[in-house]
Amino acid sequence: MKFKKLEKHMVISTHHYDIPDDEIASRFGSTERFTEILSHLAEDSWQSGSGNTPTDAEREALSDLAAEYGAIDRDDYWLTEDKGGAEISYES
Repeated sequence: MKFKKLEKHMVISTHHYDIPDDEIASRFGSTERFTEILSHLAEDSWQSGSGNTPTDAEREALSDLAAEYGAIDRDDYWLTEDKGGAEISYES
């Protein structure tokens, strides 16, 4: 008999980027504007961000930039390990 074992893991992956300032300025107008955009997209929901809220076009440009350059490093923090392991279930 065949069956499946499912493991549910929780992980926070932090991707690190190093993009030239002139590239940032050419796409977002300035490094200051780029910093404003990032401040609005921070994880902590209580933070209102600085400057104007990012437009849909700016959000898309940020995603494109990250995809084009790729991360130079990645750190994974496995929350699953903190809580004692994965949630496991079985299916037939």
